[in-house]
Amino acid sequence: MYPASWHPDEPIEFLVEAWTSSSIPIPLVITGRPRQQILRKIGERSQSRKVILSGYIENYEKYLCLLSRALFVVSATTSNFDMQCSAYEALALVKPIVASNGFAIRSVLRDAPVYFNYYDKESLHKAVSSLLKNYDNVLGRTIMLTKSLKEKIERQIETLLSTLKG
Repeated sequence: MYPASWHPDEPIEFLVEAWTSSSIPIPLVITGRPRQQILRKIGERSQSRKVILSGYIENYEKYLCLLSRALFVVSATTSNFDMQCSAYEALALVKPIVASNGFAIRSVLRDAPVYFNYYDKESLHKAVSSLLKNYDNVLGRTIMLTKSLKEKIERQIETLLSTLKG
């Protein structure tokens, strides 16, 4: 699943083209309200059974239900200095992540995801294949990162509260 905002830094055209030309055995569900110019570019490819455009899911509980049933989450950006909210949502639901290989994403997610280069179809195919072959291992790394981040956040909240009490 690729939770998308359809912002220009999201490589949606690349993902659709790479997914539809691959042997990846599961469909890519892309959420969000498509921008017309991108929708025209991806055209017929987005009509295949390999890519499903769910549209914007207004009911947040339904969105979380869909996300929680995903086998993994794709978090991708063309920017080296940004990170998609989809990565945080995946961590909150303890879902393995296939992520674009950018500095900001790597600095937060470290070795938990399987990474790909957003301009290289074969890189994406290999990343997804690797995740599917080593699913339990990638899930284990995701669980470890989630626990580590939770502990860090809890320590920061305790520090903040003790500072405020003063």
